[in-house]
Amino acid sequence: MRRQEDSVRALRIACPNFSAEEVGALRSILGLLKPYLKHAWVVDAVVAEAGVPIDVCLINVDHPGAPAVPPGNLRVIGCSSRPRNYPRGTLHRPLRPPEILALLSEAGSRVLGERQYADATPSLEWSYRLMAWPRDLTDWPKSWWRVMASMTAEALPLPRIAERTELPLRYVELCIERLHAAGLVERIPRVREGAVVQAAVVQEQEGRRRWSGLASRILHRFGLGK
Repeated sequence: MRRQEDSVRALRIACPNFSAEEVGALRSILGLLKPYLKHAWVVDAVVAEAGVPIDVCLINVDHPGAPAVPPGNLRVIGCSSRPRNYPRGTLHRPLRPPEILALLSEAGSRVLGERQYADATPSLEWSYRLMAWPRDLTDWPKSWWRVMASMTAEALPLPRIAERTELPLRYVELCIERLHAAGLVERIPRVREGAVVQAAVVQEQEGRRRWSGLASRILHRFGLGK
């Protein structure tokens, strides 16, 4: 039962511009750190499967054309052979087990805390708003231009973006992940519209029941009830 829970709760690490050797090394490090980590982690060489979020994204900032890593972003972590030349929090390349242990210990507690909050508030969903267009826009797939344009004026949830752009949800997720890694998109928690309407209906029904009960007690008190 414990093993099943760990697999369900496994957190995911993306390494979009790591070499095969670096990905293999990270997997080896995770194997060594497994007894010391409270949460199970798995490595995706590029991105997660459709519908499965990335919990930590490692970027090789030494790689030509690597996206800029916004400082202070706990989800996107830069890795460099000279980390002192980059913002605080940049990890060493090759990756070092003590740094990975510290990163995943902190990130695991934070991510699972967010998941528990989302589970407690199932009406919550994330919306996305474009903060800036990529400078290398011509290098991005043209279908992703529609994704960026759709969320320029307002923040939208993933299903709404997919509907507006007429693109598969999977393509939208990939675009959002790359924008997030580049610090070009803002993520905003919002309550689903349907949940708001449903809550209003429930509140109205409860109000009617309370009023009906109060009216019955008053009528009964004066001998007018049934």
